[in-house]
Amino acid sequence: MDIQFIKKLLDEADRFSKETGGEADLARFGAWLQGQRRPAHKSAALPAAPVSGGETTESRIGKLLVFLNRYAKAYTKKLLEGSMLSSSDEFVFLISLLNYGKMTKTELIEASRLEKPTGMEVLRRLLALGLVAQEGHDTDKRSKNIQLTEAGREALFACLARFDQLALLLSGNLDDAEKNELLRLLQKLEDFHLPLHTMRRGATWADVLRQGGMASPSFPLSYCF
Repeated sequence: MDIQFIKKLLDEADRFSKETGGEADLARFGAWLQGQRRPAHKSAALPAAPVSGGETTESRIGKLLVFLNRYAKAYTKKLLEGSMLSSSDEFVFLISLLNYGKMTKTELIEASRLEKPTGMEVLRRLLALGLVAQEGHDTDKRSKNIQLTEAGREALFACLARFDQLALLLSGNLDDAEKNELLRLLQKLEDFHLPLHTMRRGATWADVLRQGGMASPSFPLSYCF
């Protein structure tokens, strides 16, 4: 293999690490690299933000992300008809246990990006259905380990193919390059928001803004969901 190519690849990997603080993850590095190499192009023109009121670029992004989430929930409700599962949250819990093995309740809830009360409700339902089981923690007597049962594995695999179809459906009419660029941007947002999400309880809105590098700006009332 050309030594110059290897050197360029190492240089890019070093730049990725410095710019994103990213871990050695090939999928994230590949998405980042794709974004760096895409030719510049003009985006579709957006209406200029009004001086007062109305939508801004940021509010449109927020609104469209909310809409996409609602589409996903509606599709999920249909694909789970006849299944033992009733929500995408339950699916995420089961797939996490399949991929990572037994986890504590806190680890499982945090991996799913859920608030604790919501996560505990999802967990109670899965326990009641016998799709997961709990046992004492190896070293921490205050914690419980959660693991996937055989019934949970069967319920998961019964709808796994449909969730693969859902992922394709949500990608819609994007081509491969657009998917890679979207993945890069969403991962960048994930890297930004995860530390805010995991802030200690009791943080105020001002604390969240400060952690996010903002200084309590005054936003227009432009969200009409």
